[in-house]
Amino acid sequence: MTTHLTENIALKRYLVLQSFAPLFALLLIKHIGHFNLIAMFFSRIFKGDWSVFALAIHSSSLGNVVVSVLCTLWLIVTLVVAAAFRGFQRVDFDHHGEVIVVGEEKKDSGVTFLVSFVLPLLVDDVGTLRGFIFFIALLAMVIVLLMRSDLFYQNPVLAALKYKTYEFTFSSPYNDVEAGKTYIGISKGSIPFDNAAVKRKYIADGVFVIYND
Repeated sequence: MTTHLTENIALKRYLVLQSFAPLFALLLIKHIGHFNLIAMFFSRIFKGDWSVFALAIHSSSLGNVVVSVLCTLWLIVTLVVAAAFRGFQRVDFDHHGEVIVVGEEKKDSGVTFLVSFVLPLLVDDVGTLRGFIFFIALLAMVIVLLMRSDLFYQNPVLAALKYKTYEFTFSSPYNDVEAGKTYIGISKGSIPFDNAAVKRKYIADGVFVIYND
């Protein structure tokens, strides 16, 4: 009797958000010169000068400052997700004595994601109100589409951290997976292409974290 795999939807969402870290790193580099304004803003607040709010609202640099803060927060979240993913891959793996056959190592998945989803979002006028609204709306649509697909494993941050991605099939499956069906495996280490015994942990949409058992 076949049982069902339990999806980790929260981790899938975090990995989708993390995959846009290169976008926000590039935007932060572009707008980082405005952090002196942020420092001045909080310095005047601590001194009790509340008039700084009126100055900020009417400042031509307001959009750039908001973008800089957003980028910084997003990158902090990326670091938290990276740490959580490292913790996720250390515990609660399933050991069923399964053997897999690797069909292909997907070496270009991170590059494909960058070209397809990140670079098109590098709009020039994100510091203006109209440009910022357009950017947020476009980013939201892309994130929703990714959440409804199985492309979250094409994470350029994971590729930068030297994770490898494989297509594989189970040759001796446990009763919660299908023999002959192609799955995706994310691994910190290399996996042999022929008859590799693995331990695995399910994320979602046919994507596992796998290691040599």
